Amino acid sequence: MAVDEELPGTHGPNLDVRAALGPCMRDPTAENCARFANACEALYHAREKLFTKLGHFLFGAETDLDRWSNDVGAVVRRNLTSAGIGDWATTLFGAAPERPGQHARLQLQRAAGQSVNVEIKHFDDLAIGTSGPEEVPRGLLQSYDALRISAQHLTVDVAGGEGYPDPVSCSDLTATCAVGSHTEAVEQLIEQVYCVSKVLAWLASDDGHPTQLKVGCMDAFQQTTTVARRLVEMPGVEFSKRRLDPGTVEVCFTLPFNLEEGAEHYARTSELLGLFNPLEFTLRRAGGADATLCTLLFEESVARFCLFFREGRLAWREPGAGAVEWGDGGRLALEATLDVTVVPLGLSLAAIPLPRMKMLCELERRGKLTVTCVEAGEPTYKLAAAAVLDNDLFRKLLLDSFRLELEHTPEEAGQRAVIRFFGRLVFPTSTVAALVAQWFQAFALRQFCELDIVQALADVFAALSQDAAALSGAAPA
Repeated sequence: MAVDEELPGTHGPNLDVRAALGPCMRDPTAENCARFANACEALYHAREKLFTKLGHFLFGAETDLDRWSNDVGAVVRRNLTSAGIGDWATTLFGAAPERPGQHARLQLQRAAGQSVNVEIKHFDDLAIGTSGPEEVPRGLLQSYDALRISAQHLTVDVAGGEGYPDPVSCSDLTATCAVGSHTEAVEQLIEQVYCVSKVLAWLASDDGHPTQLKVGCMDAFQQTTTVARRLVEMPGVEFSKRRLDPGTVEVCFTLPFNLEEGAEHYARTSELLGLFNPLEFTLRRAGGADATLCTLLFEESVARFCLFFREGRLAWREPGAGAVEWGDGGRLALEATLDVTVVPLGLSLAAIPLPRMKMLCELERRGKLTVTCVEAGEPTYKLAAAAVLDNDLFRKLLLDSFRLELEHTPEEAGQRAVIRFFGRLVFPTSTVAALVAQWFQAFALRQFCELDIVQALADVFAALSQDAAALSGAAPA
């Protein structure tokens, strides 16, 4: 679909969302959504199998008591050996316990239609570890219900920041996640984004009416709306618009969450959403030009997302910046700014402000996104943040090591491809305040135990599959 191509149902005062979005939801959208929902369901049903291994991966296989006992025993054995009576240690205490390695690798795999297989290995040789994405064996993932996750947790020592004279123990976390795909996935996604932008451009026009758009979307996506009601207060959902200057219109989408009622369906998902208050995210054009693409604010359980339109096209906010278009070679460089404050429920600490992150987002039309941190600023409340962890070191680690990659790679001639995600984060673990560390471990283990965020994803994609089938006129998968 070419830029500026007319879209059915988006002209005049009567919007037809079904006519506008139906063509871009054609096969295999419904089938692919159903297959991915099936993979998420398989992960959810394997949560008991995953719980212990995910806990051991992040927090180690030894309990605090085991770790203390083994550490004390190791010190005693070393002292006896230094005194020349090392044989006494075995006589008195027996053979030294075999301790798990300090590093861990987790591998999870699921073939289409099969159960989930998960393995964890501990090791001590740091040379075995890797800081980059892992290759996905060709032909392994043949559809959206086949997936593979390979994660690594290295424990490394890094020179600490001000106030930390000794080396700081850090967690170097990497993960490579892959799912099967089809070769036309990127082109089809770009087409779907274009269709949605034209529907929003109708709202920005003189004919556009926010209520009509909301009613049209709820009618076109009936199954998805039903699932959304479990977490979202649908009466409060709204589209809105306002004119910023003679040529530019801001279009916003407001989504209010009801986390108390949502907890009845997805308790851990509601708990996760309740952590962030506020979260602010802005995307701008990279390279110094002051041009804003979109803004997102999540505060007090309400999300508000805004885009900008000019002359019927998605545009940068600032007058004179023009429409949003691909650059040379099908590339688009964006600068993302993220401000997050974490509110750990039940802690005496009211909030934990994280360093402001500025990230370079390099998008390639062929199907690749690369994100790196280019600036890690001081948090809003520096003293409060300093009471929680070594922020100076954390900011340095973000600059040096933070990386995200998302890539669509066709495997061979035909219909097969792979979508691969890679992420890396190095975190100063040993500087975290004991109270916060205890809270995070309990929080993470609750998430691992129930995994209802995976169930929520399964429900959403299953609903999208039914809606896509209805919109395109295809039979449900």
